[in-house]
Amino acid sequence: MKKYYLISGSVLLLGALLCLLGYCHQGFKTIASTSSTSPLLVLSDNPHNYSIKKSFSRADIDVQDIEVEIRLGSQYQVQVQSQQLLTVTVKQDKLQIKQLENNFPQTFQINNYKKSLGQSRPRLLITLPSKAALKSLNITAQAPVTISNLLMQQLHVSGEKSALFLQRTQIQQQATFNADANSIYFNNCQVHNLISTAHSSRLTIKQSQLQTMQLQADKLQGQILATEMKGKNKIQATKLNLNCYSDNPDLSLMINGDTTIYYHQKQYAGSLRRQKSTTNTLEISGDQGLIKIKD
Repeated sequence: MKKYYLISGSVLLLGALLCLLGYCHQGFKTIASTSSTSPLLVLSDNPHNYSIKKSFSRADIDVQDIEVEIRLGSQYQVQVQSQQLLTVTVKQDKLQIKQLENNFPQTFQINNYKKSLGQSRPRLLITLPSKAALKSLNITAQAPVTISNLLMQQLHVSGEKSALFLQRTQIQQQATFNADANSIYFNNCQVHNLISTAHSSRLTIKQSQLQTMQLQADKLQGQILATEMKGKNKIQATKLNLNCYSDNPDLSLMINGDTTIYYHQKQYAGSLRRQKSTTNTLEISGDQGLIKIKD
């Protein structure tokens, strides 16, 4: 009987020591293997810094559920804080970052103590030494993408559910955004040839300049405030709720559909035409919803 209690006590003591060890090392990590013969991989959530010695002017990023931020810094650098496995390479002037699929049939995981305290979303931070260092960016993500204080030629964002935040950024050639559900937020930006296609879209554009815009969604809700629209601009949605306060008085308006329209607080039904310029136009069409316009 004494032997039984001695063994039980030893097991309990060993378990307590293992828990204490895990706590001191910020919890147990996920341990995984791709096959029965491959080595085990420890997926750490501690930050990893990649100082990229090679310069690059293009980037191709596929990270799915990792939040991405790209901004100015002192050098080319990539910082990853995630439990996901990533590959980071520079080839032929292009930065390539890819999140590897977690196809691990042999996976053992004990909840990390940090998660119980509210762990933040996985994050990828890219810094560039100059405003115009990055010419083009192609990114696939299911999490927010933030770009600030940069000048790029081309931007392409895609994902089933994505959010794009641009702050004090210029896109000189084209910006495309394709997602099943997307959110677009521009603040103090200059964007040429903006093309967005989505099932559901939320839009906020403030104090910016748009040169040719095409927005298409089944459901679109948002606002365009203190923003100058040049060239041919078109917004098309089945269900539409839009506040638009343009910053160029020469903007011609063409509104079609069955929406309720308020133009300078005066109500119109169905359609509205205001011809002011043949160069700068905004065409809006919707089957139902509410549109408020001031110029």
